[in-house]
Amino acid sequence: AAAIGLLLPEEPVLPPAIDPSGNIIQRSGGVTQFILGIAREVEHVTSKMVTGIILLAPIGVFFMLMPAIMRIEIGTLMGYLGILIATQIGTLAMTFFITYPVLYFIATRKNPLSVIAKLPPVLITAFGTSSSVASYPIAHTCCAELGVTEEVRNFTLPLGTAIKKDGSTICFPLCVAWIAVASSQPLTFGMQIVILVTSMM
Repeated sequence: AAAIGLLLPEEPVLPPAIDPSGNIIQRSGGVTQFILGIAREVEHVTSKMVTGIILLAPIGVFFMLMPAIMRIEIGTLMGYLGILIATQIGTLAMTFFITYPVLYFIATRKNPLSVIAKLPPVLITAFGTSSSVASYPIAHTCCAELGVTEEVRNFTLPLGTAIKKDGSTICFPLCVAWIAVASSQPLTFGMQIVILVTSMM
């Protein structure tokens, strides 16, 4: 009953009344409010479902990995885990210290170190909170100190916060590949491409 209650709308949405001629009679704000009410309830139910899946996912992954973990020696498992952590740190470091500076230099012909020197507050906040949204105000301030115009800041920072997920794109495929290897279920080349493309969406 509790689970069903989570999925039910908090307030029912009443449909618009219809007269004998078949015309819709506006009620409680009319058709627009009716559609908005449906959209809000669909969003509410979807949010509850996604939240439930997110909460249950670690449990499912744990039980999926347990049979494979029990068959692997602890030393081998720690070796797999060490490779995963080293690969993630290495790829993230390569992206930050090589890819970004090279692209910045090609686009601006300026020294990227002057920009990197002003980024520690943003990096510390992002690392401590694991949230792009939480680091947004600090990033806004740092961009202002770097001389980025307000118009550019107000356009690029929200866009980057919402859709630019380089860290997720790097880490998710690695974690999936690690789980597959630990579970003795190697991924085919086609499956790896699908995972890579999905992580970038």
